[in-house]
Amino acid sequence: MPMKTLKNLSFKNRLAISYSLVLALMLISAAIFYHTSYRHLQRGLNSQAKSSLSSSIRQTDDLLKQIHAASLQLSSSSLFKTLADFGDPKDAAFSYTAWQVQEQLGLILPPEQLIAGGQLFVYLEKSGYILSSNYFSELSLAQKYNSQYQGLFQYSLSDDLMNPNNWRRFISLNDGESYLYICPVNNSLISISGDVNSILMFMIDRSSLESFFPESSTAGDYMVCALDKEGRPCFSISGSEAPATDPSLLPSLSYQADAAAFKENGRSMSAVNASSEYNGWNWYLVQPSSTLYYSTGNYQKLSVALIVLTILLEGGFIILLTAYNSRPVAHLSSELESQTHLTSALTSMVEQAKPLVSESYIRRLMEGSITTNEQMDRITSELGLKREDCRYQVLYAGVAPRQSSHLDAENLKLCIQNYDILVREALKRYFPDTGYIYKPGDAVFACLIAVSPSLSDQENTDRNMQAFLSLHQELLKLYDIEIVGGFGNIYEVVSYIWKSYQEARNAWSLTTDRRCVTSSLHLAASTDVYYFPESLAVQLSGFISTGSSDQAEEVFARLKEENLERRTLSFTQLRWLVADVRAVLFRKRRALDPALADTPEKKELLDLIDRRFEKEINLDTLQSIALQLCSFYTSGSDSHELIQRIQDYINANYMDASLSLSKISEEFHISENYFSFLFKKEVSENFSVYLEKLRMAKAKELVLDSAASVSELYQYTGYNNAASFRRAFKKNFGVSPREMREKAASGRS
Repeated sequence: MPMKTLKNLSFKNRLAISYSLVLALMLISAAIFYHTSYRHLQRGLNSQAKSSLSSSIRQTDDLLKQIHAASLQLSSSSLFKTLADFGDPKDAAFSYTAWQVQEQLGLILPPEQLIAGGQLFVYLEKSGYILSSNYFSELSLAQKYNSQYQGLFQYSLSDDLMNPNNWRRFISLNDGESYLYICPVNNSLISISGDVNSILMFMIDRSSLESFFPESSTAGDYMVCALDKEGRPCFSISGSEAPATDPSLLPSLSYQADAAAFKENGRSMSAVNASSEYNGWNWYLVQPSSTLYYSTGNYQKLSVALIVLTILLEGGFIILLTAYNSRPVAHLSSELESQTHLTSALTSMVEQAKPLVSESYIRRLMEGSITTNEQMDRITSELGLKREDCRYQVLYAGVAPRQSSHLDAENLKLCIQNYDILVREALKRYFPDTGYIYKPGDAVFACLIAVSPSLSDQENTDRNMQAFLSLHQELLKLYDIEIVGGFGNIYEVVSYIWKSYQEARNAWSLTTDRRCVTSSLHLAASTDVYYFPESLAVQLSGFISTGSSDQAEEVFARLKEENLERRTLSFTQLRWLVADVRAVLFRKRRALDPALADTPEKKELLDLIDRRFEKEINLDTLQSIALQLCSFYTSGSDSHELIQRIQDYINANYMDASLSLSKISEEFHISENYFSFLFKKEVSENFSVYLEKLRMAKAKELVLDSAASVSELYQYTGYNNAASFRRAFKKNFGVSPREMREKAASGRS
C-alpha cells in the first residue's frame, strides 16, 4: 500500500491495519514456534532413542567385560596353559587336567552370572576338544551328537575359528537364530605377542540378545549394528521387516546431535549413533522415521487447531481494540516520540563510553576478577568472544626507548605517552583478531589474540611469535622502540584467559635483550621419564596380597618422591604413570576372591572401589584404592605376619641362587608342605611363580638400565648359570636378554 494512500485513511482504519500486521507477526511467530518445538520434539525423541541405545550398549559392554575378564583369568592359569599345550588327548594327564580346568572355569564365570540363553566354552586347538563348566568333548563328537553345538560347527567348517579376523565380534549362526563371540586366550600375560592356541567362545540365542534392545526389538522394522574403530562390522541384529541398509554407509551420513535422516528406496529413514566407552565400537540404530516419530502426529493436529483458533480470536480482538483505542492513541504517540528522543540520547552516551567499558571488561577477564557466570556471559557477549571453535592466547609486552637508561624521568614519561598510540596501532595491525588491548601499567600492554582453530597450539604460538618478531623489528627501525613479549598457553574456554595472562607475564619475565620473545609452551617442555620399574609393580602386588598397607604406602611414597620431586614430568607422562599403576591395582581387584567380601560393609567398599576405577584418577586416589584392597587381605593371625616376614626376606635375597622352599623352611623353622600351603593361601601364587616373577622383573631392569654384561646377569638374579637364566628370560619375555637390549638401544637411537 503506497504511503500517500495510507496517510489518507482514517486513524481507525490505520489502527486496524496495524493490529492486522501484529496478528500476521503473531501467526508467523506461532509458525516459527511450531517449527522450533516440532524440531525440539524430534531432538527429544532422538535423544530418547540414543539413551535407550546407550543403555543397551552398556549392557553389551558389561557382557564383553565378563568374557574378557574370564579370558584374562584363563591366561593367568598355569593349569589351563598346561591343558592348552596338550597335543595328545590320549595322555592320562589330559583328562585329569581338563577336569581341574573345568572346575576352575566354573569359578571364573559361573553360568548363572551370564544372561539367559548364553553359554561360555573353550576350544583347544592342539587337542581339538571343547570345554565348558559342564561339558567336555572332542569337536567332531560334539558336532555329531550334541545338537546344541550344530550351528557353531557349521560355521567352523567354512571359517577358521582361529583366524584373528573373526575374533572380538559377534558372528551370526543359523541364519541369525544365534550369535557367537570369540575371544583369544593368550598363553602369557607378560608376552602378549605369543601364539594363541585356544579361544574362549560365547554363544547366545537371538531372543536373549534381543533382550539387550527392548525398546527397539518390539517393532519388526529395526536394525542395530556396530562398527569397530577400523569401520569393520562387528555386530548386526535386525527385525523381520528391517531396512536393507548397508552398515558401512552409516558413518558417512550427516549427523546432528548423533542423529541423521536419509532416504532409502524412497522411504524416510532415521539413524541414531552412540559409541562404546569400553571398546570404541560405533553403534547405530536404524528405523523408519514414521516409527521413531510416531508420537508427533497428534502434536501436529493440535498445533493446527490452535493456530486456527488464534486467528479467530485475534480477528475479534482487532475489532474491539480498534474501536476502544482510537482516542487515546494520539496521546500515546506523543509520549512515544519523547521516549524515542530519550533512547537516542542514551544510545549516543553508551557508544561514547563503549571503549572505556570494553577496556574494563578485558581487564577483568585477564585479571580473573569475574565472580559469577552471569557476569561472564554478559562480558563475553559484549566483547564478541562467544565464537564457535575459537581459542585465545594472551601476549604480554613491555616497551621502552632503546636508550631509556640515558633519559631522565620527565623525558622518559613523555616518550612513554607518545609511544602508547604507536604501540597500540602496531599491535592491532599485527594481531587484528580480536585486537583487545589492556594496559596493566605504564609501558606494559596485554593483548588478547584469537588463534586459528585449524592449527595446533605449537603452530599457532610459532606463527604469533614470528609476527611479534616482525613487529619488534618495525618499532625498532622506525621509532627506536624496544619491545619484548611473552605468550601464554592457548585456551578454548574464555574463563581461562586469566591463566594465559599469568603465563604470558611469567614468560615475559624470562625475556632478555638477546631473546625478545618467548612462550609458556616452550618453557613447559620436559624430557624426563617417569619411574615405575616392573620389580616395584611386583612388590606392590605382593604387598596388597598380604595386606601389608605400610609397605604399600612406602611404595607410593617412593613413586611420589621419584616422579614429583626428583623429576619434572609433563602432563602426558604423569598420565602414563597413573595408567601403569592403575593397571596393577585393577588386576589385583579382578583377582580378588569374592568370598573375602563376606560382610555388607566390605561389599559396599568393593562397589566403591569399582566406581573409583571408572572416574578420573591420580596417584593419591590410587594410593587410597591400594590401601582399601589391602584391607580385604588384612588378618590378625600369626600366619599372615609370618608370610609378611617371608616376603620381605625373599625381596631382600632373591639374588641368592640357593633360595628355595627348603632354605626358607629352615630359616623360619616350618615344614616345606606347610610353607607352600600357607604362601599360596596368603599371596594367591605359588612360591616358585612369585620368585620367578620377581627375578625376571629385576632382570629386565638390569638389561634395560645397566651396563652389566649379558653373560653375567644370572649372577645378580639368583640363577646358577647363564643357560638357565636365558631360558627363563625368553620364556617370560619372548626374546633373549641380548635381543631386548639391542631393541631398546635401537629405539633410543
